[in-house]
Amino acid sequence: ANFGAYMNFPNSYAHIEGGWGWDITYMYKLQSIIEYGHRLHKNLFWQVGYNYRDYSENDTHMVYPGLIYYFGDNYISVDYGLSLTESRGTAQFGTVKGNFALTKRLALSLGAAVGERLYDIFELPSRDQSGYIVFGGLNFNVCPWAIARVGYSYGTEKPDFIKRSINTSLSLKF
Repeated sequence: ANFGAYMNFPNSYAHIEGGWGWDITYMYKLQSIIEYGHRLHKNLFWQVGYNYRDYSENDTHMVYPGLIYYFGDNYISVDYGLSLTESRGTAQFGTVKGNFALTKRLALSLGAAVGERLYDIFELPSRDQSGYIVFGGLNFNVCPWAIARVGYSYGTEKPDFIKRSINTSLSLKF
């Protein structure tokens, strides 16, 4: 469960979010996100973000600069990130995401991540835990203050881990 806010300023924006998870394997107990973006040129923004996750085994810190291009009700973003797991060192990753308005009420999201220690299942050096995740979903604007989402992801990480998931969410704006 997450709670957050987006704040718009002239030529920039900020995003803050906090949330918690349930005490199950590979799920964070607490998460916080802070991001800031600023217009570079017309519809192109640079962004820098920080994400903290409190897992039962280790705390993880992620820093990710990137670019976002907005066009109409659509956007594409590309990020490069570094992840620090407190007792295990650093790993690196990259993501590309897109959100595309299909109709006034329906949007398609697609993306992929590649890198080291994306899931961090095995206690191995980050160079031995490379993998990828592909994901997608549909967002449906139920009304001006509610968005329902259904999505799917598939990921794998060396040496021997595969994850498939179906996710659903309901976002409320107030």
